[in-house]
Amino acid sequence: MDQRLLMAVAVLLAGQAAAQAADLTILADSDGVKVQMADFQATARRLWYDDAKAVLTLEGTKDSPVEAASNRNGQTTVLRATKVTYSVKGGKLIASDVRNLRSGSGK
Repeated sequence: MDQRLLMAVAVLLAGQAAAQAADLTILADSDGVKVQMADFQATARRLWYDDAKAVLTLEGTKDSPVEAASNRNGQTTVLRATKVTYSVKGGKLIASDVRNLRSGSGK
């Protein structure tokens, strides 16, 4: 496993309140990373975390894009993009080079 990923996971868990950290699961293997929280799930080739901003950045490629799903306030967004930035605190989702996007009510 990439040492930078291990460091990102350690910083992420250390930088969040206990309730938020308990809600987060990060799995890594040779294919990339999987992130799961109550309101956000994603798979990507790489993951970064900015502790000061509480922002996850997930990066893929054109051939292997980030696949992300967010469910906030009954609104579900599912997308595939080369880069996705997710605010852990605010739930804001920003994507670059979007390949596919679905959005609608979670009902």
